[in-house]
Amino acid sequence: MPFHRDPGHNPQIRCNGSPTNYGYLASVVILSALGCGPEHRQTYPVRGVITQHDSQPLNGGIVSFTTETELYGQVVAKGQISADGSFQLSTYKVNDGAVAGRHQVTIRPAMGGGEAGAFASSPIAKKYLGLDTTDLEFEINEEEKELMIQLDRPESDSL
Repeated sequence: MPFHRDPGHNPQIRCNGSPTNYGYLASVVILSALGCGPEHRQTYPVRGVITQHDSQPLNGGIVSFTTETELYGQVVAKGQISADGSFQLSTYKVNDGAVAGRHQVTIRPAMGGGEAGAFASSPIAKKYLGLDTTDLEFEINEEEKELMIQLDRPESDSL
């Protein structure tokens, strides 16, 4: 009898003739997820300031630090760029920093004026938008990092 449901009884699934409770199955799934999930790697504090080619701060946006190679996938740390160009990275929790290793850096400028698709008045070169085009790279290690990032002048391919 592969499946059996008795009227008036709790729902059960019979596997090879023995009843299995849904609660038991749920417990196994939850415990497996808790015990088998990916472990968080150690993070190290990273903060800095991003300026444009003319040394003016980049006013808003998101900066992302992505590990270049990972056995189990890339690890990304992100930070909100403030009006003064400053940022602090977060990977697993707010302001915890980035994992050790070589990182490629991408930047998404702030959206401006509330219009969909409108970018901030401080344009950046398109090369900073993608991992395949950025030339910004930093090594993160156990030491606290205070980075100064100056962007190149936007060319005709600017936003």
